[in-house]
Amino acid sequence: MRQKIGTALHEHLVLRMRSIAVEEGRPFNELLEEAIEVFLARRRFPAGSVVDATAGIYRVDDLQFEAVMEEDLHAVE
Repeated sequence: MRQKIGTALHEHLVLRMRSIAVEEGRPFNELLEEAIEVFLARRRFPAGSVVDATAGIYRVDDLQFEAVMEEDLHAVE
């Protein structure tokens, strides 16, 4: 269930998030939710691995996944 909230954020943060949202073709609220998820995961696992703490949080589309896999292949060569 989604819940609508109202808050005030510093303008520079909103501008940076909107820029990233446009660049990635994702909704602003999706990025904000992701940022909150990462924040909460890091609070829960402060000494643990970022990978472990954020497992399943980051959403990537097929093109992003393929790009990461290509980078990984080139790093091994």
